[in-house]
Amino acid sequence: MPAHTVHCVGMRRLFALWRRHPFLSSAFVLGALLTAMFIARSVMFTIYWSDPAHRFQEIEPWMPARYVAYSWGLTPEELAAALELDAPPRRGRTMGEISARTGVPLAVLAERIRAAAQGREDGGR
Repeated sequence: MPAHTVHCVGMRRLFALWRRHPFLSSAFVLGALLTAMFIARSVMFTIYWSDPAHRFQEIEPWMPARYVAYSWGLTPEELAAALELDAPPRRGRTMGEISARTGVPLAVLAERIRAAAQGREDGGR
């Protein structure tokens, strides 16, 4: 049997399955796409944070708080404690916004973060 005939038979079976079970087929395709998306995101995240250039970056006003936490190896709760906040910063809140809201200069916040990261290395996990 020629290869193109096998391909056509396989496609006919897929279309028949789609016609018999459209909801299940759609759910399977959606699940497969979401799984692929999360795998790709995890791989990109791992590659990005494995690069030493992204670790312990100098803190800038534009940086989101969660980015700073990842860069310095802190959890959002540890970052909140270091910044003397009641709760972890909202997603997307920048260090400049936190500095302006709390009235603490960015250099002081950066020093607190460095101290928290150093304390974590000294006696952390």
